[in-house]
Amino acid sequence: DAAAVATADQTSDQVTEQQNAAPDSGEQTSDLTVAPSATTDQRSIAFIDAAVANIDQIVASFAPSVEIVLLDSTKDGVAQIAAALESRTAIDSIHIVSHGEAGNIHLGTAELNTATLDTYRTALATIGQSLSDSGDILIYGCDVAAGGMDLVRAISAATGADEERLAVFRRVRDEIAARIREFLRRREEPVMSPPSAASPDPV
Repeated sequence: DAAAVATADQTSDQVTEQQNAAPDSGEQTSDLTVAPSATTDQRSIAFIDAAVANIDQIVASFAPSVEIVLLDSTKDGVAQIAAALESRTAIDSIHIVSHGEAGNIHLGTAELNTATLDTYRTALATIGQSLSDSGDILIYGCDVAAGGMDLVRAISAATGADEERLAVFRRVRDEIAARIREFLRRREEPVMSPPSAASPDPV
């Protein structure tokens, strides 16, 4: 019952192949997506930068109902996420696991910060359009929020996601799996507020 794992290119190629093979079949679904469990109808997808350490442990921490997509660390990660979500809708939670520092997210070769955000505005809008009305975006990156909440607000505006539902988790790399498990256990809470920049994680 492990979570399914695919690369962003495989996800995009799979959707294209299915559309070409069965153009009149109605809603297109990917074989790479794991069917949600009988106890929940939420639809979740996690994008993990392949450059992040301990990927096997991170993948294992997600529930089987979560679709896992590995981002090619040698390509633009924001573009990969947008391409994977272009034809998707009603996603309840998007998890993004990557490297980062204060006010900056590394996604493959992309650097997402307030200075580069205009470059990715179209891609971010595509990502936002894939969310359900109550969908969450959760970003797991080292110290991303340490420089304040400007980047969070900018991503919220670009994706159309409610700022209160866009959470940024600062973490020590070895604690990432535990953080994901904690979030998944508490997923039934209606709102996840971003952590305060004044309350750094213990080291």
